[in-house]
Amino acid sequence: MPRFLMVPLVALSFLISASGEADEASEIAAVKAAIESLDEAFRSEDAAAIKAHMTSDHVAIGPAYDGPVLIDEQFGFLDRIVLIEWSRTTEPDVVLLSDTVAMSTFAISIEGTMDGEPLHTHAYGTQIWVKRDGEWLQQLYQETALEER
Repeated sequence: MPRFLMVPLVALSFLISASGEADEASEIAAVKAAIESLDEAFRSEDAAAIKAHMTSDHVAIGPAYDGPVLIDEQFGFLDRIVLIEWSRTTEPDVVLLSDTVAMSTFAISIEGTMDGEPLHTHAYGTQIWVKRDGEWLQQLYQETALEER
């Protein structure tokens, strides 16, 4: 290949790479915005908004549940749980697994009870988000209780 063609091709490859990084950063920001919107829906106890931010086949797994639960089953647990505090102790780390799938992980601090019994106080959360019709929706939430250190 002639050298005069190599310089434009190398420059083009850098532009394509930079464009991809900008798209990735934009998608990560969109996932983080979706996380915040879903958090707000839970804080305001708005069932319609919660459902609007989740897929219809959403699954949650956590120490408070008897096993994996679907979205409507989760609402049955909400009346049994009294949260005094639920906060992230780390910012969500978002990784794009594909153009339409992202994973978010973070540490959590919890204070509250379920059926009058204390909940775990530290946990690690993992969320799987899928992009459908241009919108990021949570498909899976997994909360793993951690021992206090």
